[in-house]
Amino acid sequence: MTGAVVERRAGGAARLTIPIEGMTCAACQASVQKALESEPGVVSASVNLLLNSAAVSYDPVVTNPAALLGAIRRRGYDAELPGSGQAAFDEQQARDRAQELEFRELRARALASGVAAALAMLLSVPLMRAAAHGAAPARGQALDPLMSWATNRLSSPLERIAPWMSVVANSLRLRRAP
Repeated sequence: MTGAVVERRAGGAARLTIPIEGMTCAACQASVQKALESEPGVVSASVNLLLNSAAVSYDPVVTNPAALLGAIRRRGYDAELPGSGQAAFDEQQARDRAQELEFRELRARALASGVAAALAMLLSVPLMRAAAHGAAPARGQALDPLMSWATNRLSSPLERIAPWMSVVANSLRLRRAP
């Protein structure tokens, strides 16, 4: 990824390469590209997700780099035009620091998700053991007192947060009904 470089093209068009931060998927890339292409004066825009950059050809009479940056920022991504005095090595170091920070944040999220998944599995073991031994609790009841308490406490909030879960649970109950 290179810094913002403005090239003058034949016919008065200018080409600008803008580094973009925060894109994580193809939808992000498409959103930025659509935003740039909808700006007045933009001849063409190509956003590269892997390089985290956008190459934009535009008419400098109609628009300017600040307007292009504004279009990117309105979509929720960070874009900066580095100062002309900033060395390429300094730019790379800044990008490396930003990538390391993003990696740490993603690693923390993954660890938190893993802990939550492990807890959910541990809490469901009593239900699985009861089903494996042929024990059939009363409808809507769990054999384990902890699971019974958790089910009673969490069912109402979960139904409010994700109503589709109760629809799925009810359809599963109907299949098992004699």
